[in-house]
Amino acid sequence: SSSSSSSSSSPATMSEHEKHVEDEKAIADASDSEHSEAEEEEEDNKSVASEKSAKSAKSTKSQQIVPAVVEDDEDDVDDKKDDTPAKPEDDVKKALTEDGPMPERGLNLHTILVLFTAILGGMVFGLDIGTTAITSMNTFRSDMLIPVLVPGVPDSQETAQQISMFAVLFHVFSLVGAPFAGQAADRLGRKTVILIAAASFSLGAIWQALAGLVSPDFGWTSVILGRCVGGIGNGFFLTIMPVYAAELSPPRFRGQVITLFQLFITFGILIMAGANSAMEDINDGWRVAIALQAVPAFVIAFLTACVLPESPRYLMKKDREDEAEAALRKLSRGDKNTERIVAFEMEEMREEIAEDRRVGEGSFLELFQGTALPAFLCGFMVAFSQNVTGVNWLMNYATTLFNSLGFEAFKYDLFLKTVNTVATLVALLLVDRSGRKFLTLWGTIIVIIVFLTVGVMIVASGVDIVDANPDTYTRSYQLAMVILLFCFQACFAITWGPIGWVVPGEVFPLRLRGVGMSSAVVANMFTNIILGDYGYQNMSVSSIGIVGTVFVIVVLNFVIVLTTVVFLQPETKAVSLEEMRFAFAYSRTPEPENNIGSLSDFFKRNAGQSLRILTCRGVDPREGFERFANDRTTNKV
Repeated sequence: SSSSSSSSSSPATMSEHEKHVEDEKAIADASDSEHSEAEEEEEDNKSVASEKSAKSAKSTKSQQIVPAVVEDDEDDVDDKKDDTPAKPEDDVKKALTEDGPMPERGLNLHTILVLFTAILGGMVFGLDIGTTAITSMNTFRSDMLIPVLVPGVPDSQETAQQISMFAVLFHVFSLVGAPFAGQAADRLGRKTVILIAAASFSLGAIWQALAGLVSPDFGWTSVILGRCVGGIGNGFFLTIMPVYAAELSPPRFRGQVITLFQLFITFGILIMAGANSAMEDINDGWRVAIALQAVPAFVIAFLTACVLPESPRYLMKKDREDEAEAALRKLSRGDKNTERIVAFEMEEMREEIAEDRRVGEGSFLELFQGTALPAFLCGFMVAFSQNVTGVNWLMNYATTLFNSLGFEAFKYDLFLKTVNTVATLVALLLVDRSGRKFLTLWGTIIVIIVFLTVGVMIVASGVDIVDANPDTYTRSYQLAMVILLFCFQACFAITWGPIGWVVPGEVFPLRLRGVGMSSAVVANMFTNIILGDYGYQNMSVSSIGIVGTVFVIVVLNFVIVLTTVVFLQPETKAVSLEEMRFAFAYSRTPEPENNIGSLSDFFKRNAGQSLRILTCRGVDPREGFERFANDRTTNKV
């Protein structure tokens, strides 16, 4: 019995021992396997980082960067609390900035020439704005069979409506051309759109200058057709030039560069005002004045074909990295940190483009989706509001208005355009120092005060402000109104003039920059037509008169313009194009896991900035950006 029990237990004991041995062996094998897999994963991560770094920094510079990345990974591996591996692009940026803050691209001769060509597009628009005053020339009216202007006597409503078509149809076709320009810029490139714009605008200017030479009866119709052709080119120019200037200018100069675009608009207006004054009584002088518009368009076409590089951001978007890098090297040539600057900007563009491709293709519908919506609301409404201020009533019809008030039309128009130009020079000093929102907020308040003062002054005095034979009392009020209009023009030129182009040119993400800017131009042209070309002028000669028109301007500025600035426009001073997405990281559907807030959060943030500005406290444009500093989901913004 004992012997039988012993012999039967022996196999069970041996089986348990073998099982224990096998378990220990399995555990050892698993540990070795895990260790081996960890080593392989570490090697793979190093390899990816090295390849990414080499691609960004090229040649000899890559030999300095890659080891730093690998060494940094090895030193920090024990300290990492997050199981998610670092992204290779983060390693590249860390390597590029390990010697100190990343230097920014400066200005060199090539950059200056490129940006000069871009902002020259502003002069083209300015020349055409000044051209509207030609409709007050009696030589032009005689050739076009339009009733001549009598000093101190306003045009009839019928004549005013006919003349308004000169500006209205030009801006209507600018509005029509802008969306096509945005699509073409994103598909064919910035340079192609600039060449199309120059050709169309030049053709329209020459067409107008030759109107009526063959058949006087067809003269006015011919002028209108030329305005339509030129308007398409203008829509292309206004869409592409601010975008092109923003993409090629160094970040710290971007606001000043786009302000120069506005400055060149004022130069164009001033040049045309001088030409109009000099040629007012010369037969066919108006033809010469209109033909002047073609000169800067020809210069732009030549420089675009021979000098301008394509936008590096567009080239990167089309996977033409070598051409993009070559363009960046030209724009940063002469800087001792050229290699680091180029590598860093290339890496930032890669990240932005990768995210753009992940979220969409850049269609108009995307402007109303996700985090693109607050950028669209800002860019569209800022452009929309610029002409609600009343500026184009003054720019387009100052000669008619001064004539109605009994002043020398072209002389005072020239004075007004000079004030406009000088004040825009002041804006150059303020736009990147005081900030975009600071200027538009205080500018809107001053505009409301000026026009409210004009209206109250006329109503309280009881004078007929357009009296053709005024006494001394009435004349003093007419002079006071002219002075206040000059104050308005100076305020606009410092604030809304440049900011109306700066903000739309910088707030849209890369994939939507073309269609976004074209939507802003459409908004700008819409208010230009409805209010600047037609509305305010026709109100002023209707039953409500100048006084009623002034009060309409006050109400619209309070309801539309002030609301836009307070709730829809964040401060974007010194924020890079790549960082701009953080300022608009809000959506109709908030995503807390991706640090994307709600639209109400967006409105509250902007209103808070407005309150700080009005109480003379500083505003940090990057406030709230810190939530993205160590966020692995930043690329979802």
